Amino acid sequence: MARVNEKCAAPYSSIFLVFFMASFQCMIISYCVVPKASEWALTPIRAISVVYNGTVCSSLALYLSSWCIEKKGLLYVSMFNPFLLIIAAFLSWILLREKLYVGIVVGSILTVVGLYGFLWGQKKEMEQSKNDVEEEDKEANKEENQLCKGDLELQLVANNLDLDGFSHNM
Repeated sequence: MARVNEKCAAPYSSIFLVFFMASFQCMIISYCVVPKASEWALTPIRAISVVYNGTVCSSLALYLSSWCIEKKGLLYVSMFNPFLLIIAAFLSWILLREKLYVGIVVGSILTVVGLYGFLWGQKKEMEQSKNDVEEEDKEANKEENQLCKGDLELQLVANNLDLDGFSHNM
């Protein structure tokens, strides 16, 4: 996706193509799983839920992802995608009364620990790179100050020579 957005100046068009292709693939897989056309009939509530999910939820997810990419970068957005699975498992347990298995709970805990370990490492790396940049700036300022001081001394010496030469000519 990042390569496409570098070459294509319209990121929303490329995301539309991704959504379109995902919808097309889901349609093919759904037809393979449920080939009877009678089971594909949409009741009014199903049609409303499909349109709502397709427009509002996808648009909101796209907007929030774009905002996060703009603020923190692509890596952070992709790191939070595993939370969607955890949230889905938790909500299905709360709202639909589905069973939670030990594997789901352990997997969720490992995902959260891994995510926060990664974010902690990123924070440390950012602090280290910030400190390195500050040290480089200090060293560059010292060198610049020494060059300016040396240049100023040369100018003073040159001015003194000019004044001495000027006073001798008069």
